[in-house]
Amino acid sequence: MKTQYWCTLLVSSLLPISALAKEPPLNKVFHVDLRDPSKYPSSCLPVADKLKTIWTQIHETMEYTVKSLKAEEYNKPKNIRTRRLLSAYFGILFKVVSDRDGYDYSEADAAREPILSSENEKLYVKQNFNDLHKIINKERSKDSSKPKIMCGAQSLEWQRADDYVKDKKGKPIPKDPKNPKGEKWKLKEWEVKHERPFDTNWYFWYTFGTEIGYIVVTHNGYPPASGVNAPWKLDPRTGKPSPCAEGKAGTTLTSLVRDKDDESAPWADPDWVILCPDSFTTRQLTLPSSAPSEGAGLNTMDIAALTFFHELFHVANIDMFDEDLIIPLPGKPLTEKTHFMKGVGPGLGARSCMVLSKYEMAKPANAWDDPLTTENAESYAWMAHTLWLSKKYDRDFSTGVCRKDSIGTSTQVAQSTRKARSTKSRRSVPTEV
Repeated sequence: MKTQYWCTLLVSSLLPISALAKEPPLNKVFHVDLRDPSKYPSSCLPVADKLKTIWTQIHETMEYTVKSLKAEEYNKPKNIRTRRLLSAYFGILFKVVSDRDGYDYSEADAAREPILSSENEKLYVKQNFNDLHKIINKERSKDSSKPKIMCGAQSLEWQRADDYVKDKKGKPIPKDPKNPKGEKWKLKEWEVKHERPFDTNWYFWYTFGTEIGYIVVTHNGYPPASGVNAPWKLDPRTGKPSPCAEGKAGTTLTSLVRDKDDESAPWADPDWVILCPDSFTTRQLTLPSSAPSEGAGLNTMDIAALTFFHELFHVANIDMFDEDLIIPLPGKPLTEKTHFMKGVGPGLGARSCMVLSKYEMAKPANAWDDPLTTENAESYAWMAHTLWLSKKYDRDFSTGVCRKDSIGTSTQVAQSTRKARSTKSRRSVPTEV
């Protein structure tokens, strides 16, 4: 009866409400940890209803975003808000006067311009949204091929140098195959034997349904936490390193691919999204039915879905990162890099994303190989969310606050340019940050 209960709850929690959305069930796209939470603390079962709501919100938002960025929609004069938001979040200039190609930057435009011109950046941003749209709509039949979702990291077992390396059945590997009860291989010994750099990687053992194996990530991607030789601080409840112990709302683990197969257990292939308790408890689940008051800051429109939304962009593009917090100096026009200072930790929230865009546009321009906003997962999540807010409330949020405006008389922010630009030479967009 207990097994039947869990299965019934699983199905009812993850199937979409047909009247509200047409998205595929979450468990057809992701392998979600829905085990008994009394045995597996990383189970998402206690928050399955919230996760279902979040999944629907993300789909609705992505459908609208992808549609809005298509040339036929983007070019409509009434959709000035879409063009404004691309400027506010990514510094992408848009045309003021429609030409024979319309307002949109075409592939022909991009072919004539340097790689980091607004033409190419807009196409790149559109591509990242399109890539994620494909991922969240792609059903997979095998759980092993799906990205994973865990609600906490307690089920990951940190592996040290002296831990025994395990085989495909989860058993220690003997050094002498003819003597299975003899001395066993230790993890560091095994990795050195197979010419893999143990000392620059982190190793975690996982069990996920019928799957077992290792998640292996690099020190470079997950540098040691302060005061502990581990990728994160130790969770006081378990004594294990956990991203949730650092106050994070979530993280994505992109495991290394093993160079060659051997007798040890497989290394995880798909990405692992870890959603921490804070992602479900510290922010509102749904948006208010009425529009925020005039001048209300965008950060008041923060919702729980933005954590998962942010992590999905890491799944869609391995090159996405979390850019450091940038702080504007009071009283400065924010036109030069010296008008800003770096803060501690990643920049989160709409305001931080818009400040990052202004910093990137400030002089001196960033080099072609130093992108900021277009590789920042938070900027994509908030851009899409803000676009959805504009639709829901019929308001303009491109300055970082809620404003009523007359779309027909909206101020245009940038002229089209055909001049060659070898760096990100982009004009500042007025933003109340």
